[in-house]
Amino acid sequence: MSMFKKIKSLFIEEDPNAMVNEEETITSPQVSQQTTNVQPPNMNPPVSADQLDQKFIDVLMKAIEQNNKEGMDYLEFKNSLQSLSKLAMDEATRFKSAFIMGKTMGLSKDILLQSVQHYLTIVNNEEKKFKEALQKQKTTQIQDKENQLTSVNNAIAEKEKQILKLKEEIDQHRDNLDKISAEINEAVVRIDNTNVQFLSAHKLISQQMMDDIQKIKDYIE
Repeated sequence: MSMFKKIKSLFIEEDPNAMVNEEETITSPQVSQQTTNVQPPNMNPPVSADQLDQKFIDVLMKAIEQNNKEGMDYLEFKNSLQSLSKLAMDEATRFKSAFIMGKTMGLSKDILLQSVQHYLTIVNNEEKKFKEALQKQKTTQIQDKENQLTSVNNAIAEKEKQILKLKEEIDQHRDNLDKISAEINEAVVRIDNTNVQFLSAHKLISQQMMDDIQKIKDYIE
């Protein structure tokens, strides 16, 4: 399993039968329809990505992969937690057992918490970059077209002051107005959907990290 898929599997449960190349996934996201396996209560298993846009999950996972620290840290600890989830033990025991294993490789509670914060910062930085890119899209796809819409409305108002021989030209402007309005509506829907999908992906990953921070604090001495 590639490092990208290994890291992704710590947070997202995917259809194991899906034959999707990981490089193609970034540009042509495929959403798994696999039903999430039933887990014992309070086990905090990887969350199914059925309702999320796969490309945003992959963006966050790629960022984590590219900033993966050397040695035993949160990702390796989370991998140990995932392995222990197959055993009959409660969550607190699972966290303590994973930490004991990690200590043999130099892990400490401070290192663990610092590394969680490191990866949380990474995904939060991705959110910041996404918001900046989204604002640029709004400017080019909505605000510029709204300016066009205002311009066309002004042209229509001017043409309506003229005599009937200008009616054909006015009608042409009205057609253009309808087209621009439709493009704005489509752009608003598309960008809003993109925003919702990314925020859902960000919430999925960041919430797991914040939950793990609290559990590490609660369970590990």
